[in-house]
Amino acid sequence: MKPSDDQRAIHSSGSTASASFGISHKDTPHIMGLLREGIYSDKILAVLREYSSNAWDSHREAGIADRPIEIHVPTYDEPLFTVRDHGKGLSRDEVFEIYTQYGASTRRGTNDAVGMLGIGSKSGFAYSDSFTVISHHGGVKRIYIAVLDPSDKGEIQLVHEEPSAETGIEIQIATRPADVHEFNTKASQLFQHYSPRPAINIILPPIPEASTILTHGSLCTADQGGSTRWIAVMGCVPYRVNIDQLPRDQLGKFMPRISGSLFFGIGEVQVSASREELKYTDRTKAALVEKINDLVDEFVQHTLGSLGGAGISPWEMRLRAQVLNTLELPFPEDWNEITDPHVKLIYDAADFSLVHNRSASTRISVSKDVRLLIDDTGEDLVGYRLAFNDYVIRPAPGKTFGEAKIALDAAIEASGMVGVRVEFLSICPYTAPYKKPKKVNNPKHKVSTFKLIPRTHYKNPYSAHWDTESRVPDKGDVYVVTHNFKADQYRDFYPDYIADDALCRAFDFTMPKVYGYKTTDKKPINPALVVGTEYRVWRKDLAKQILDSTPDLPDLIVELQWARLERENIHGHYSHRPGAPSSQRLAAMVNDLGDQHSINRLYTRHAHAAKVVQGLGANKAAVLTDLTKRLNIRPGDSEAARELKAILDRYPLFAHVGISSLWNPTGTGNPGIWMDYVQLVDSNHKLTQADAARAAKKAKNHAPRLHDHS
Repeated sequence: MKPSDDQRAIHSSGSTASASFGISHKDTPHIMGLLREGIYSDKILAVLREYSSNAWDSHREAGIADRPIEIHVPTYDEPLFTVRDHGKGLSRDEVFEIYTQYGASTRRGTNDAVGMLGIGSKSGFAYSDSFTVISHHGGVKRIYIAVLDPSDKGEIQLVHEEPSAETGIEIQIATRPADVHEFNTKASQLFQHYSPRPAINIILPPIPEASTILTHGSLCTADQGGSTRWIAVMGCVPYRVNIDQLPRDQLGKFMPRISGSLFFGIGEVQVSASREELKYTDRTKAALVEKINDLVDEFVQHTLGSLGGAGISPWEMRLRAQVLNTLELPFPEDWNEITDPHVKLIYDAADFSLVHNRSASTRISVSKDVRLLIDDTGEDLVGYRLAFNDYVIRPAPGKTFGEAKIALDAAIEASGMVGVRVEFLSICPYTAPYKKPKKVNNPKHKVSTFKLIPRTHYKNPYSAHWDTESRVPDKGDVYVVTHNFKADQYRDFYPDYIADDALCRAFDFTMPKVYGYKTTDKKPINPALVVGTEYRVWRKDLAKQILDSTPDLPDLIVELQWARLERENIHGHYSHRPGAPSSQRLAAMVNDLGDQHSINRLYTRHAHAAKVVQGLGANKAAVLTDLTKRLNIRPGDSEAARELKAILDRYPLFAHVGISSLWNPTGTGNPGIWMDYVQLVDSNHKLTQADAARAAKKAKNHAPRLHDHS
C-alpha cells in the first residue's frame, strides 16, 4: 500500500548549523524492540492480522487472488498457529533481508497490497520468542527459525533444505494452551471480512446474503443493549471506526442507533503503524463521512426498491425494515407488520418448545444476530455459552430433533421468517455445569463420643481426625467438648495439641489420649458434669511435669540461654545486632585481651553452648524455646544475661553500638578502634584499683591502734 505523501515546505533564516535526525546505533536493540512488539497493544490479533494479510497480498501478487489462503487456528490438541499461501515464495536472500530488516517492504509502491511498513513480518516476536518460516521458491523448500538472541535484536537461521515443486510461504507459531479460546474468537472476527474467505479449521459467521452486500458496505441496527459497532474494511483488514472522531454535524442523528461496515479501496483511508486503528487525519475523516452518507443513501434506495420484491428473503426484509425504522423514514401502511421489532413464531407445542435465556418464549427479536438452535444434544442448557439472541428449539417429549427440524421449517415459513439462521446446538461450546456433590450423611453424626487421632497437622474436614469411641469415662481421661468437631469455645485446640505433642515427643513424655464429647444446640453438654480433666486444664501443668521428669532439662535451658546470647540484649529482647565472633576472630581477641578477659570468657561460653544446642537438632531446639516460655523463664534473668549486663556496665559505649563492633567491620567502624577502647577502659580500671590500694594502706598506717586506748 502506498503511504500518504504529505508535502512540506520548510523556510528558515539565520541558521548557522544543522543536523539530521537518525537512530542511535547503540540503541538499535531498543528501537527494534519497540518496532517488533511495542506498537501492538493486542499481540494475538497482531499475529493473526499481519501474517494473514501478507499471505493475502502474496496471492494477489501471484495472480491467484481468488484462491483462499490456508490457516490453522490453534486447538487444545494442536496449539499451533499456521498461515500458508501459494504465492511466489521468497528466495534465501529475500528471507534474510525481509525478516531481519525493519522497514524493508516490497509493497510500499502499490495499492494492490495492504502491506507497506516492513514491520508485520516480525510480529511473531510480539507474541513469542521464536517462530518458523517455511519458503517454497525456485524448486527448493527452505525452513528457517527466527529467534530472539541474547542481544534482543533477533536472528533468523536456515536449518533445512529439500527439493519442492510448490511455491509460497508458511508461518508457524507455537501458542500457549491458555490462549486457544482468544485465538479462536479473534480469528472468527477477523477472517469473516476476507474475500475469499480462508480455508480454516473453525466455523466463521455465515456469509451475508448477496442482496445485503452493497457497493459502499452494509447497515444493520445497533447490537442488543444499544451499542453500535462500525467497521472500515480496506483490502482484507477490518478497522474499528471511532464515530466520536467524526464531525457529528455532517452525519445523521441516527448514527448512535445503527451499525455498519464500510468498504474502502486500499489506500483510501490512512492507518496507524500498528494497523490496529485508523489514523484520523482530515483526509481519513472526510473519506469516512462521505462513505457513511453514500452508504445510507444507497441502502435506502436499494431497500425501498427491493422490499416486497423477489431476490430478498422475508427475514432480510425485516432486518432492513428495522434499519429504515431507525432512520425514521415513513413506511406504507401495508408494511407495518415487517417493521415490528419482534415476530411471533407460529408453532405447535406438541412438536417443540422455544427457549430464550432459559425461559419459554413465543416471540423473537428481529436482529442480524438471531440464531435458532435446534437441540440435538439433550444436555442442560446451563453448560452452553449462548449469546443474547440465541433461541433454542427443544423437541417435545417423544420427538426427535429431526422431527423438530421439519416442524421448525414449517413454522418459519408460516411466520414470515424464511432466511433466519438455523443451526444445531451441538456446534456451540459446551462445558458440563458444576454439580454440587450429594451430601452423604456421616455416620459419626449419630455418635457422641470420639477419640482424637494424633497428627502433625489438622485441616477440614475435622471429622476425619476423630474415631468413634465406645467407653465408660474415667477420672484420668483428658477431654474436650466438641461442636461440629471443633473444640467448643476453644479456637486454638488443634494448634495447641500439635505443639503439646511435639513437646512430649522431644522429651520422651507420654502424651495422653484425648477424648471428644459432642455438644449440639439441641442436646448441650454441661462441662461440669463431664468426667475427667478438660484439655486446657491439663496442658497448664504440662511444662512443669516435663521439667520434673527430665533431670538434664535445667542444664539444657541454661545452654539455650547462653546459645541465644547474641540475639538478646540485657532486657531479654531480641536485637538486630550480628551474631557472635567466628572462631578465628575469637582466637584473635584472646590473643589481644587474654583468655580470662570477661568478653572472651562470655563468648567462649556462648560458643560452647551453641554447639550443644546445635546438637539437639532444629526441632528440639524450637521445642525447648517453647518450653522456656511456658515455664515463664525470662531471658533477662539468666546467668548469660547477667554476664552480658556486667560487660555493658563496664564498657558503656557497647550498650549503643553493640559488642559486635569488636569483630564486625561493616557495623560501626574499625574493630581495631573498639579494641583500643576496651584496653583503655581496662587500663583506667587498673589505675583506679591501684589508687584505692595506696589510699587504704595510708589510712591503715595512720589509724589508732587498740592498745593506745588501754
